Amino acid sequence: MTYVLYLDAYHLGDPLFLQGLARWVAQAGAQRPPLWLVHGSGERAERLLEAQGLFPERSGGVWTVTRPEERALVERALRETNRTIVATLTDAVVPAVGIHGIDRNLMRRQADGTVVVGRIGWVRDLARQRVVPVLSTLVTDAASGQPGEAAAGAVLRALAEAMRPEAVTAVALLKADTPGIRQEGKTLAEVPAEALAGGDWLPDPAPVEALAAAGVPVLLTNRRGLLAPDGPLGTRVC
Repeated sequence: MTYVLYLDAYHLGDPLFLQGLARWVAQAGAQRPPLWLVHGSGERAERLLEAQGLFPERSGGVWTVTRPEERALVERALRETNRTIVATLTDAVVPAVGIHGIDRNLMRRQADGTVVVGRIGWVRDLARQRVVPVLSTLVTDAASGQPGEAAAGAVLRALAEAMRPEAVTAVALLKADTPGIRQEGKTLAEVPAEALAGGDWLPDPAPVEALAAAGVPVLLTNRRGLLAPDGPLGTRVC
């Protein structure tokens, strides 16, 4: 089983979380399953845009940027965030490689917002060699040929589909630092996807809802649950 962990803006904004995740990955060592990390621009894009007096809105989890200077700042945020994650993993002696969806024509975003994956074998080979691919959602726009940020749900879904028949589970991190959703002192084995929007469990339920609608298995957990000694723990989305 390969696990694709989505790092949302809520967790990306916490440097102590990233350091803790890196330590847990390092401690898991050779026992951990193949792991990919996927991230967007997080809060860094917002700070860069506001510093220049630019205030675009978010739509579908991405910035609705139209001007070249706006697109350049979002791309800068994605690249800087990617370098930060890779550096944090490397400092914990975890082999990691920063990758963007635009690299080697890896990903293209269609006019309807869906993402198409091209050659992915070279990234899969890295994960099989115990390297952690750190993939940003910076992809090539099929119409303009320009780089841009894609919705996390679309990227995660495209990855899961491209990696079949290999077993892939997407992982979303809970706001509460628990290995699964707990109610009445017990961890729920499953939770319906339609219940996610009404709960306060996830910082951003939209990507999980998109994955569940596409039939992609999703595990809700924390860093400890993902790398538990006897296998990942958490709540499955049904």
